[in-house]
Amino acid sequence: IFFIFLLLPFFCIYSKLQ
Repeated sequence: IFFIFLLLPFFCIYSKLQ
C-alpha cells in the first residue's frame, strides 16, 4: 500500500513528461 502511494506521484510526473 505504501509503495502505491509513492508511485502515485511518480506516475503523475511521468504522464506530464510525455
